[in-house]
Amino acid sequence: MGNITPASLKMTITGIYLVTVDQASDANAGGTNVYSGSTDVTWKASDTDLSATQFANVTIPAGRYVAAKVTYTTARTVLLSGYKYRGATNTGATLANNQYICSASGNTWSFSSSSCTSTTPVEFVQAGGATSTYFPKVMCVTTSADKASVCKSTDQFVDASDSSNLKFNLLMDMYNNIQIDSDRTSVNTSDTTGNSQGIRVNNYPYVVFGGMGAAVHIEHQSGSGTSLVQSDMTLLFDSSKTLIFAYANSWVNSSSVPSGWCNGAGGTPNPTAAPSGSTLNPWGVSFIGTFDSTNAKAAFQVTDTSTNKGGIVLVNGLNQAAGSTAGVQCVADDSSKIATFDSNFSTYLGWTYTKPSSGLTYSGSEASSTLSANIVKIADSAGILGISTCKGTTTSGCGSYP
Repeated sequence: MGNITPASLKMTITGIYLVTVDQASDANAGGTNVYSGSTDVTWKASDTDLSATQFANVTIPAGRYVAAKVTYTTARTVLLSGYKYRGATNTGATLANNQYICSASGNTWSFSSSSCTSTTPVEFVQAGGATSTYFPKVMCVTTSADKASVCKSTDQFVDASDSSNLKFNLLMDMYNNIQIDSDRTSVNTSDTTGNSQGIRVNNYPYVVFGGMGAAVHIEHQSGSGTSLVQSDMTLLFDSSKTLIFAYANSWVNSSSVPSGWCNGAGGTPNPTAAPSGSTLNPWGVSFIGTFDSTNAKAAFQVTDTSTNKGGIVLVNGLNQAAGSTAGVQCVADDSSKIATFDSNFSTYLGWTYTKPSSGLTYSGSEASSTLSANIVKIADSAGILGISTCKGTTTSGCGSYP
């Protein structure tokens, strides 16, 4: 099992919902529908970094929002062309880490030790038809004149008088975004559930409106050959240097996850209290994360709801160019190591919630040291992270797709 960056990814969007602070806490029922229909959206690896895909004819009405939900069909169309597989060798030893994969006719793909190109996409289905974005702060959309009466001091103000702030954007992390079953060379059409077709999308659209910030992708590999484990992490920041979303994943069972790496996407279930400056999401799920821009350190909570495992992920070295090494560690939510890592951080990152009862997502006790992981891709045209070689038109330190 491993991952690959697609040349392009197409999905069909069927609905967009915005959830206000006054609406239902039921994640499935809550929200105001601002779009209903059928629109194909295609993301390309060749797109300019952080060029979020604007959704035509959808604007954001004034209000105070805690979350957004995007619904889509189960159909996926992926072009595999020009990028390398990152993962374990298959049982026949015909596919190995860093080989190229190119799609072909009949929803098949082939492997090559040299670069290959293709114009034929792979079509498949995948279970699940909705994803949600939980804003770290209430997004208050109004005019400057009404800000004092509409917004609270802890809200993130979005100026509705600037029409560019009111566009609905869908951001997609393309790096290693397609998971490939290394023992297959075609879609498993016998699976009608969309759960095990041999190819799947790892990440889904993230809703962004207002100014763009920065993104960092971190990669770690452990083991080798048929036992190689590919792990990926993405951190997304807004223009004010706030960590607004993060995830970390090793697509293997817990006995193979590298010690110190926790799996899970941003979104902690049912917190009951938030620290000063943050907002408790009445929708029932909140993203819990923080960024110390002075010391270039981040921390975020992950919970794997299927296993009730998780922890606090600690990351340092986020002011370095791509090609550098970041330190990654995952500890228990109430661990004293959180404050040791950064004196500005505290247990539970200042929130109140029930920590995952089944422990950390990797096997064994809490890791005593950090993992060395590679910073492989940075998107930061505005210079949010202060990296001189990845800012504006200077992109030598931004990295590239494998």
